[in-house]
Amino acid sequence: MELKCLFQYIVNQLKKGLGTELVVLEELIQQMANVQYTENMTDEQVDAMAGSETLRLQSSLFGSTRNYKVLNKSINKLRDSLLPKDEPKLAIPLLLLIAQHRSKIIINADATYIKMVSEQFDRCHGILLQYAEFLSSAIAPSTYVQLIPPLEDLVYKYHIEPDVAFLIYRPVMRLFRSANGGEACWPLDDNEGESVSYDEMILHGDSSQKSIMWSDLLNTIRTILPAKAWNGLSPELYATFWGLTLYDLHFPKDRYDAEIKKLHENLKQLEDSSDNSSIAISRHKKDKERIQDLLDKLNNESDKHQQHVISVLQRLTREKDKWLSSSPDALKINMEFLQRCIYPRCVLSMQDAVYCATFVQMMHSLGTPFFNTVNHIDVFICKTLQPMICCCTEYEAGRLGRFLHETLKMAYHWKVHWKWSGRITKVLNQCMESKEYMEIRNALIVLTKITSIFPVMRKSGINIEKRVAKLKGDEREDLKVLATGVAAALAARKSSWVSEEEFGMGHLDLKPVPAIPIAGK
Repeated sequence: MELKCLFQYIVNQLKKGLGTELVVLEELIQQMANVQYTENMTDEQVDAMAGSETLRLQSSLFGSTRNYKVLNKSINKLRDSLLPKDEPKLAIPLLLLIAQHRSKIIINADATYIKMVSEQFDRCHGILLQYAEFLSSAIAPSTYVQLIPPLEDLVYKYHIEPDVAFLIYRPVMRLFRSANGGEACWPLDDNEGESVSYDEMILHGDSSQKSIMWSDLLNTIRTILPAKAWNGLSPELYATFWGLTLYDLHFPKDRYDAEIKKLHENLKQLEDSSDNSSIAISRHKKDKERIQDLLDKLNNESDKHQQHVISVLQRLTREKDKWLSSSPDALKINMEFLQRCIYPRCVLSMQDAVYCATFVQMMHSLGTPFFNTVNHIDVFICKTLQPMICCCTEYEAGRLGRFLHETLKMAYHWKVHWKWSGRITKVLNQCMESKEYMEIRNALIVLTKITSIFPVMRKSGINIEKRVAKLKGDEREDLKVLATGVAAALAARKSSWVSEEEFGMGHLDLKPVPAIPIAGK
């Protein structure tokens, strides 16, 4: 009963425009459901987040130490408090109110400093991501689809931005399947030689009187963006981009293998135990059963995930020709795609940052008509990187840096990398020389995410080192700490920097050093 009252109180406070109590919700979800959102993830953890539920849980900070039976019990209690049988169901109203509050933080900001507004926004956004993840994992899809309003209502009735509306609606999109009785749900391929027509897909599990077709969804999407946006983009590409997740495009084989190996080692330790007391034998038996259960799950989920990615790519291969249309101005196509798709999503979360780079790589590898990957990256780095850095919050800057890192990794050996390297150096130096605190801080944060792969040329590295060295003596403590961490990361890779001549001859050897932990990042 106490939880229901607490949730009602948080809802009432949010209706008044007060979000202070959201920290209580954050703590509840973390402690009771082991769902937490953090920016401080290693590369391995980010990679694991693309995997199955078991892999994500095992790779989380507390995943391997939790009692799964106790965890499931507390998850059910939390879910049932949000979705009781006979009382007001607060799960979705709370979700929508958090999404609305996130938008209002900037509009109604009463803080004196931008830094404070940025921190409030980041905190609320993190709780939104955490709560959305909890709901999508704790509530069965067949129940979720009946609770979530249509996409049109999310955008127009509840005034939620498209990027967050799709975050909420994405699990619903995965319940569209062929109206002709096919079993494969979007985005899986139907495995019958030809992809199901968009118009033939219908939303299953929705108990509303009106059947929702995929074409209805596309019609709603057409209204979300200005008419000129569709001169190059298509609603099909927009729906595909915002509907897919990293799980659909990336199979983290190394992470599955690493966790499976770890569990096998745990089993061996139990078998080699010399403690033969009855208590130890009983405990070991339970531990073996638990570990074996996890092993079976991971092996099954690994196979399923691999087949899932193959199936999704089969569908995308058939549909890619519809995504973009011919335009005399390729720049406009790239700008629309960046503005409507990449930019809003690459700063949503670390996983989304990696997803955006992976999606671009997928479009490139599939040979998507009218999509020029070099032009796309060129527009991103040469025209829009600096304004993006300047207008990000602290956490968004880290995600932008992650997206830049993944993008550079893809294009590391391309000749045009020389131009991009010079431009990035210029942008970062200009930001670090700015008088604006946010620009300096964001540039340093971006640098923390790319130092394992940038700079490449010695000249660029020395220039950046000079700016960073100045900031190490800054009177603002947080900038000093950031600059010190960046300086250490630069020094660690200094020996791998090459001259402009060597760079031009292709003498590049990508050997990223282990990331150096930087306080608060």
